[in-house]
Amino acid sequence: MEEKALSVDGAKQLFIDDHCIAELRGVRRQLNQPRKHPANPVVSRTEPWEQTYVSLYGNVIYDEEQGLFQMWYSSRFMIDGGTKKVNCVCHATSRDGIDWQRTPVNRLEHDGMRLSNAVLVGQYIGPTVFYTPDDPDPQRRYRMFVFMGPELLGVLGVTGEPERKTPFRSGYGVLFSPDGLRWTEYENNPVVQGGDISTCSYNPHTERYVAYPKVHRSDGGMFRRCVGVTASEDFITWGAHRAMADIILSADDVDDARVGERLARFRPILRYDDPSYYRADMYGMTGYHLEEDLDLGFIWLFDRSARRPKEHGGNEEGPINIQLAYSRDPNPYGFWHRAADRQDFLSCGDEGDYDAGMVIMSHTVVELGDELWFYYTGFDGGHAAAEEAERPDEERGRLPKPLSKVPGGGPSLNLATLRRDGFVSLDAIYPEGSAVTKLVTFTGRHLELNADAESGWIRVEIVDAHGEPIAGFAKDDCVPFDTDDVRGRVRWKTGDSLAALAGNPVRFIFHMQSAKLYAFRIM
Repeated sequence: MEEKALSVDGAKQLFIDDHCIAELRGVRRQLNQPRKHPANPVVSRTEPWEQTYVSLYGNVIYDEEQGLFQMWYSSRFMIDGGTKKVNCVCHATSRDGIDWQRTPVNRLEHDGMRLSNAVLVGQYIGPTVFYTPDDPDPQRRYRMFVFMGPELLGVLGVTGEPERKTPFRSGYGVLFSPDGLRWTEYENNPVVQGGDISTCSYNPHTERYVAYPKVHRSDGGMFRRCVGVTASEDFITWGAHRAMADIILSADDVDDARVGERLARFRPILRYDDPSYYRADMYGMTGYHLEEDLDLGFIWLFDRSARRPKEHGGNEEGPINIQLAYSRDPNPYGFWHRAADRQDFLSCGDEGDYDAGMVIMSHTVVELGDELWFYYTGFDGGHAAAEEAERPDEERGRLPKPLSKVPGGGPSLNLATLRRDGFVSLDAIYPEGSAVTKLVTFTGRHLELNADAESGWIRVEIVDAHGEPIAGFAKDDCVPFDTDDVRGRVRWKTGDSLAALAGNPVRFIFHMQSAKLYAFRIM
């Protein structure tokens, strides 16, 4: 069967999969982890309304015009002798993304305690905020997608009877704001059924908002937390078929088989460990739209080590790390794939570190210059430790952890950075190797590489559909690319123009030595 050429006009070609790659010769595909910032933690618990945790069940956005980072994060404190939780959505700003200041909103209080930087209080969990300055309604310049519990929805009154009719007991609602600080609920909330965690993203190509709620399903007599999806064009009407999100990703037998090995380094911090209970869950997922034909998902993979005893609140123990998934389907309800052989993209730290037990990714990825910034919550203990910190003191048998910025002092907000589009690279060490693309067509004029070849070189050869080098574009005609650049232009002895090849099916052969190739595109 004749090979059909792949159009690569304009879009960056990453190496998450073999979408554009036909063959690797002496080249390995390498998952690259982001670098945790040396200033971590960038936000720790210091306020009374942050008593039990601060968490980036929330997101960060960057306004280039103002040069300002804004963060919406979740906090929680306990009342009634530690028997009831109170949730807040809090706001903070930063000029550099590292030094954060709590915004003195001073509008909300609880039982006489001023919640200085809280913008919402109650059963709001996991907000994703979007800045939409072009909205014709000035009261809707910011919009939020967030979980809302039954008390917020007025489902349960004092007598336990419904105070108002809603299509379901708990779910996700949308809110609007003129400034990101004063929020008004949509009158017909909730808009999606579910609980209790969801992230949300926006796809500018399809002009749709896509949310990834946590969904439970039964599997062999045990439930699994799975990644669901629901989408909206207007931010108000959600779902293709029904109010409940559709499942798109779930842990499986392969994940389960790896739990024991993955738990080995966490045993010193696990409170409960029962090999008969080993199971994997997907606690949540952060979505990130890269290109018209490529979306990434950052899966919060939960390795369950045991069921916590009922007298200690039930639920499960275990660590959470971040893994990659991807989809090339423009349909948000389409098929997703696991990436990089299910290796961890963002891993927990070592015992004693501020993020030794769990890492939970923010709901958005911040694009900043030549880098991607990932904000995340770090927990120094596993899932059981995080929940037991919220038990009454007499059940917990110890005092709450101190409110401090000392590593190991409880949940904290942190930053990790990665080279732009640097998720997976093609690496050639020594001797040289090569990566051969599938047949491709294009109309652009120049080839750009995102590559680090400072210690070696990359030469690009272009061959025709029969594998014959094209005159002027053979390997020896290419000027060696020997720099570290996220958008470096490739040149041949005759120049850098590909105009003569436009529209013709060709293959690129990247000959490499001591180099890392992250992506390429034709502009």
